[in-house]
Amino acid sequence: MGEKNEHVCPVEKAGGLESGIRKLLQRPKKILENYAREGMTVLDLGCGPGFFSVEMAEMVGASGKLISTPYICCFHSPWEQPISFSW
Repeated sequence: MGEKNEHVCPVEKAGGLESGIRKLLQRPKKILENYAREGMTVLDLGCGPGFFSVEMAEMVGASGKLISTPYICCFHSPWEQPISFSW
């Protein structure tokens, strides 16, 4: 293994994630329509620059809540010990 890369997706390249063609191909509202609705609280883990977050915020509306974080350190490396969650 080499050095650990500190920049998984450097901010300088994040603009490519916001391209108009991506919105046409992925259609976030279509993908999320069964999962995010008016008034819900939704969690966007690993949101990056917020491509899906913006659409989710519109979908949950003023009565809902969106919690998003761009980087999840506990999921960063498959070689690190996994974290288990109990709900």
